[in-house]
Amino acid sequence: TTGSQSRPAVALDAQGRMVAVWQSTGGELGNPDGSVQGQRFSAAAVAQGTQFRVNSSTYSIQGRSHVARSSNGEFVVVWDSLTSTGTDSDTWSVQGQRFNADGSPSGTEFQVNTYTTGGQRLPRVAAGGAGEFVVVWQSQGSGASDTAGYSVQGQRYSSTGAPQGGEFQVNALTTGDQLRPSVAVEHG
Repeated sequence: TTGSQSRPAVALDAQGRMVAVWQSTGGELGNPDGSVQGQRFSAAAVAQGTQFRVNSSTYSIQGRSHVARSSNGEFVVVWDSLTSTGTDSDTWSVQGQRFNADGSPSGTEFQVNTYTTGGQRLPRVAAGGAGEFVVVWQSQGSGASDTAGYSVQGQRYSSTGAPQGGEFQVNALTTGDQLRPSVAVEHG
């Protein structure tokens, strides 16, 4: 409850279990600029386990998180970060972390974006029934055809967290800015 708790996002699985994530600022020892926090809930909205920090990188601002949950209860959280665990040392990057159904991390924190010029912000994620997922975000520039301003970029992942193909530009229109993306996955 110390500091500011803001920008929440929530995801449900097929059994009605929920996971909520949000940006927390000012209260966490070792990460005073901001972290991404999470809490799992049963289908009856009873907290499962304790509140947990999503991000492992604790330098600078971590926030604007989004979460998706697959039908087996696994979930993935994405957020924008003023630092990176990968190769993006320019400004904002998009980071991600996969979790098992019990809330334990699956693998390590990873950088989503491969285009690293300018800011990569406002990520959104959607998960398929088998645990595969896709992330979209707004990018200040593009490694593809949209060099006019902001573009929308995407990256697909398998259920094991392996990238499927490379980062791709979502928008075809390249005049002006393309902002605030959203994404959904059809569950067949």
